[in-house]
Amino acid sequence: GTNGAIWQWQNEASNHKWYLKELGGQAVGNPTALVENASGDQDVYFRGTNGAIWQWQWEATNAKWYLTELGGQTGGEPWRQAAGSPTAYLDGGNQMVYFRGTNGAIWQWQNEASNHKWSLTEL
Repeated sequence: GTNGAIWQWQNEASNHKWYLKELGGQAVGNPTALVENASGDQDVYFRGTNGAIWQWQWEATNAKWYLTELGGQTGGEPWRQAAGSPTAYLDGGNQMVYFRGTNGAIWQWQNEASNHKWSLTEL
């Protein structure tokens, strides 16, 4: 949004109506596409005003959004590999987010499905 926050347009299947909701956070640039995983959770990744990668995650079981700063210093937009899209990739259920760091290198955030912890690697 023009206020720097991430916004969500949601189409409710039961009544075919669209709803607009401000999720919040302070973004510069564009967020990655919203992707749903097997458990019904959804993730949005974006570059924050502090240069770090941030994640908005929708937990279907709790019906709540959670905002988490993953960190790293990005010089560009994050992009995500996820199941279901032409650029899709999930490795054994692990989520991966890639970005160009301020040093020009490609970096990877990976969420381990077995322990739900994020690790950062310079590729």
